[in-house]
Amino acid sequence: MEEAPVAEEKYARQHTHFFDLPQECRDMVYLHFRPFAYFDITQQPAAIHQPSIAKVSKRVRRECLDVFYGGSKFMLDMRGWKHSAYPKAWTPNKIFEEWVESIGDENTARLRNVWFYLNNSMIAFTIRSDKPRITFKFKQTRGGSAYAEIAEDAPTGHTFKTAMERARQRLEYRVQEMADRVEEQPLTVKNFQDLCVLVEDVKPTLCTRIGVGWKGAVLDEDPSVHTDVNFHRTSCTECGYYRIGDSMTSN
Repeated sequence: MEEAPVAEEKYARQHTHFFDLPQECRDMVYLHFRPFAYFDITQQPAAIHQPSIAKVSKRVRRECLDVFYGGSKFMLDMRGWKHSAYPKAWTPNKIFEEWVESIGDENTARLRNVWFYLNNSMIAFTIRSDKPRITFKFKQTRGGSAYAEIAEDAPTGHTFKTAMERARQRLEYRVQEMADRVEEQPLTVKNFQDLCVLVEDVKPTLCTRIGVGWKGAVLDEDPSVHTDVNFHRTSCTECGYYRIGDSMTSN
């Protein structure tokens, strides 16, 4: 006697009661599908993919991505090291640009913590739903400033402490500009790319490879004044990422 065919559609439509759970419990389930709470974009290209549970349903996708993007910290290492899976020519800012484009405006709106690591400092942006919309922490990651020699062509009296303070003021000015522009709207792919460009423009002014302030990398006292750091960037192997295509990779 033949067995009756299994009514797959009937079982597929059965109510799971998952959404009867409190939101806090569902969020705990989603956290099990998140491999880390802290993601290094330059070193973990596989880990930053969306969790597999996001494919279950539209509602699950929405809720789990709120947890994945909104509850995690995403860091871009701008010191030159990157995973070998990335194309050799990709610099950290190119990696970041491609990443935010791949997740789209829908998911950049979910991002709450994006950090940038430089050779001697760190800039951690926090995105909030209320005001102030965009805040940041900027701190030195190498103790003291005695190691930071001043370039011979830097302005008289220029110091690493001065460079840090002007960088902070420049960041505050530009971040406030963006906050005023976006108002209550979610931050887009373009907004995050602009934040990365801002950090890239500040980075050479803190560079100590040849000396602080080398080749015109000195921010103006007025934070509203743009400083062209390209002369420094094109001359510096660190700020120009000239070694990133060969030795400065990791597996």
